Amino acid sequence: MNDTTHFSLKRIVLLIALFTLTACGGGGGGGGGGGPSQTIPIEPTSVVASTLSESGIRVTWVDNSDNEDGFRVERSLDQTVGFTEIAATGPDETMIDDNGLNADTTYYYRLSAFNTAGDSDYSNVASATTDAAATSPPAAPTNLQGSPLSSSTIRLTWTDNATNEANYAVMHADFSGSCGAFSEIALLSPDTQAYIHSSLSPSSSHCYQVESRNGFGTGLSNLVSDVATFSQFTLTVSKSGTGSGTVTAPGINCGSDCNGLVDGGTVVTLSASADKGSLFNGWSGCDATPGTQCTVTMNANRTVTARFENTGL
Repeated sequence: MNDTTHFSLKRIVLLIALFTLTACGGGGGGGGGGGPSQTIPIEPTSVVASTLSESGIRVTWVDNSDNEDGFRVERSLDQTVGFTEIAATGPDETMIDDNGLNADTTYYYRLSAFNTAGDSDYSNVASATTDAAATSPPAAPTNLQGSPLSSSTIRLTWTDNATNEANYAVMHADFSGSCGAFSEIALLSPDTQAYIHSSLSPSSSHCYQVESRNGFGTGLSNLVSDVATFSQFTLTVSKSGTGSGTVTAPGINCGSDCNGLVDGGTVVTLSASADKGSLFNGWSGCDATPGTQCTVTMNANRTVTARFENTGL
């Protein structure tokens, strides 16, 4: 074997060795096909436990990592030992409610973030004590009031007088001269003092009561009746004259859409814009006409007209 042949074989052996090292993740570049391996996530911080009721506690925390698959929530009756996992959340979560607990009991919580690389260090330990079990029915809510927000929604408010309620139930009936049969439409958390009833019909009337509840009984609020949603009226836009143009307002583009349903009492502002070769020449049917605008208060069906004249240009 001459020197040239020996050099070529040596070079081939080196190339094979280099290829094998690279394919196996060598060469000082990390593993996993050349990409960086996943790292263990940073632990959550600022864990806070807050009492919800005699059987519920809310746990919140700050998510400090951007690569977690989720968080493990652990609970104990002791601050230092006896922790067991009660939940594993998804990524980016920052709150859970722990329900079904014993009354008048202190619970301790800690968390860790996890992914395929492993679990983070534990967070701080937070604690909360569930409320004492009720021994009497809750005080009834008072000062229940209802007011319309629109043609389809009514807002209810009341005074929370109870300290031991498990929840509040909102009771509803249609009103037609008197209240009809009541049914429950919402079950709300303790300490709630407002509710919005939506998806109602325009010009419809309603009755409401709110009931505080716990395992020992209920407390019923005052009755509010004949709470009516706003009426709706039709706003019709017409155009006159020898020219052309567009009239616009919320929900109207006339143009093509020259009618709109508007809640009663709403002040609508319309704007007129002449097309090229036309001139806007005034309004009729408006409450006020500042410039090219028209304002109208919708207390009935209304029609307004915009005049456009051809300029010949």
